[in-house]
Amino acid sequence: MGLLSLAKKTVKELVELGYPESVAKKIADGTLPMDDASREARASLMNMTDDRLYRGHNSGRPPHSNQDMFMSDSYDNAFTYADAFPYGDVTPLRHNAKDLAYVNAGGKSDRAVTTNSLKNPGIRRGVIRGTDDIVEAVKYSDEYQGTHFNGIRDDMHNSSSTERANVYNILGSRPDVKIRHADLAAFDPQYTGPNIMGGAALPITAGLLAGGQSDDADAGIIRQGVPDVLRLLQSGMLQTDTDRATKAALKKYDNLLATNPAFAHREELAGDNLFQTVREQSEFDLGQDGYLTMDDLRDYTIVPVRSDRSMIGTIDQVGGIEIPRETVQGGFQFPMLHKGTGRGWGSGETVARGQHNKFIQAAEETGREVLAAVNMMGPDSINFSTPIARQMQKQFDQLDKIPAADKAEFDAELRSIKGNEDWPGIDSPEAMDWLMGTNGNENIGKRRTAYSTTMGKAKYRDKGFPNYKEAVDAATHSDLIDLNLGDSGMAIYKPDLTRDIYADDWHDTYSHVMPGEYVGRLERPVPFGQMFSGKYDSLRNETTKGKTGPNNYTHEQAVDAANKRKDGFQVADDDWAARVRALDESAAPTVRAVGAPTADSGLLSAQLNNHDEAVDQHMRNLGIDPREDPMYDYGTFLPVRENIVTGESEMALGSAFRDMIRGLFDIAESRKSGVFRPDGLFEVL
Repeated sequence: MGLLSLAKKTVKELVELGYPESVAKKIADGTLPMDDASREARASLMNMTDDRLYRGHNSGRPPHSNQDMFMSDSYDNAFTYADAFPYGDVTPLRHNAKDLAYVNAGGKSDRAVTTNSLKNPGIRRGVIRGTDDIVEAVKYSDEYQGTHFNGIRDDMHNSSSTERANVYNILGSRPDVKIRHADLAAFDPQYTGPNIMGGAALPITAGLLAGGQSDDADAGIIRQGVPDVLRLLQSGMLQTDTDRATKAALKKYDNLLATNPAFAHREELAGDNLFQTVREQSEFDLGQDGYLTMDDLRDYTIVPVRSDRSMIGTIDQVGGIEIPRETVQGGFQFPMLHKGTGRGWGSGETVARGQHNKFIQAAEETGREVLAAVNMMGPDSINFSTPIARQMQKQFDQLDKIPAADKAEFDAELRSIKGNEDWPGIDSPEAMDWLMGTNGNENIGKRRTAYSTTMGKAKYRDKGFPNYKEAVDAATHSDLIDLNLGDSGMAIYKPDLTRDIYADDWHDTYSHVMPGEYVGRLERPVPFGQMFSGKYDSLRNETTKGKTGPNNYTHEQAVDAANKRKDGFQVADDDWAARVRALDESAAPTVRAVGAPTADSGLLSAQLNNHDEAVDQHMRNLGIDPREDPMYDYGTFLPVRENIVTGESEMALGSAFRDMIRGLFDIAESRKSGVFRPDGLFEVL
């Protein structure tokens, strides 16, 4: 296997991928074959190391061969440096530096490590402390091509838990040193420029993980190592990167490549485009005029308004599959974009009417002016709007190897869902109009949700259909990926209660506008239980019937109720202000029931985390995994579990017994932690 698909590309396309023109010409005319064996032979001639090292960096400053750079044999440690940037990458590298100063760090940090001229002759005399000073001394000695720090604790966090790793500083500024991309480099011995492929410094998260197979390939389109894991996570075939789960997912992936031409075709197309999503995300209010604070909301009545997680922008490629440009019209940015136009928020007519009436009622009942605070729905809420379904349907122009029988299976399943009986079919010229509500079709968001989530099932993904997860990721605003359900304040507007809602055709998904004017945003969203603390606390005290008796509303139920109910609003009075301040202060631990309203606003507090970690450790001490492995289906009482990928069964503790043991530890640990879990008692009983 190798980068064989590159031979199919033109010189221009190869240059666009980052290869120098001189190298691109050789790849295109076949004089520089890109199969693994040929690349490795050239790498050997260049005396490149076998080791695969990683450098974390700002995406805007990729590594070049002519620069001195740190790199680590620990991907996790390198990732901490990439994660420090808003847009960071990790690039896999190889080098030809053999003459290295050697420093045995012995588990010391980058600041504490030392060496001297007795250990590394030629460097300046005296004890030299810290990696920066050491590599400078090594460089100016002109005796070495770099420095090898063995067993050093060096990541962005510099914590005691940082794993020991081999870290190298390679002096690429020396003319006798070459640094190349481990996965993508052509290893052209005649190329002497700074390009690490010869080619651009493509990050591992967007590298050429695929691109075709040789006749004797014994693995899939993606290659062994970290890139495999990233591709599987990106596609949704892997939920957790544990060794066991990764092995099972790779086995399934390779089997699909070998047995399903449509699946292999989709992966090959995606691999040719580096599995990348190409999009442009628009930004509006970046705090240039300052951010709102919670104090700015004082004396208003705050009403929650739900938003999906979509951006405003464009998408040209989804996970490597090119599509005609898709326009995403956004969620929380809507009032920012329309500032000064009188557009506050958009929705369907029924929802818009109910929300606007809620604003009016809140103002009348409280005698205060109203502010609408946007709060986050779940990650999949975006499938109601047009971009997800439209992205996926557009991909069928390229994904033309899917058997008619598989398409017919999907069509039948979608038609079996109430409200979708008249679905015209994937290959129908009327399919897009049906989804988008155009050309006489009714605009129904539930149709798009049914279409995209049905197609998002693993069985259709594995048949080579468009990938639902990648479509959702492509349309999601990058600032919203890690937010919790209900997080609030990313946009705040003031409803205009003197006007009624009105029809507006600006947004493809939503037909009506609630009048209002954008006010601003918090610098960072706050938990729902902080923005709406009084209402949230009262809802968490409400109960629902459960198998084991009445249960307090969960965080999810409280957020949903506050958004839907007519009385779901919060007066930002003195009591509210006091609660907000209290949530920002550290309170003394008190014994409390998890699930009851607390100062943690329904989110996991440090106290709760410590409790759970202690319970986990008690279970490990007994040789019991604290959590069930998501790759298995467990028996309730029978001591058996079945691998969801391979179908193989093995002995394991039944779920009921695991829960009972955990419940006992929950109760025992409560005396120390101050946390009491009612569900722990129910598990025992």
